Amino acid sequence: MLLAMALIGFGIAFDSGLKLPLPAALLHHAAAPAQHLVQGPASHVRDGDTIEVRGIPIRIGNLDCAERDTDAGREATWRMVELVQHGPLLCRLAGRGSMDREIGTCALPDGHDIGEILIAEGTCKRWSG
Repeated sequence: MLLAMALIGFGIAFDSGLKLPLPAALLHHAAAPAQHLVQGPASHVRDGDTIEVRGIPIRIGNLDCAERDTDAGREATWRMVELVQHGPLLCRLAGRGSMDREIGTCALPDGHDIGEILIAEGTCKRWSG
């Protein structure tokens, strides 16, 4: 009975998008920083470098976009909306936060990193901090 309850609890945590640490046996390198994966559609685009996936605000760590109240910021926000609307994202969270956001990177269903796309297009700069 306890085992069944534990498995049900794990299923609920997994389905709800809660971040669970990966077992040590699944980590590629023991010295690598712990990362959490979140997969799902973007439910909200805050601006050019912050989105929400499964209710988790994610600051795209490799991006430095203009503020949303500027022309360049509005352009970055709209481009992010265009990029993320075509399917679920796979986001790797670094395990640290910035204000109310997790820091991480996200890839489109085809594997392309959305931050790298915005940098290559000149919409945003690479974060150097």
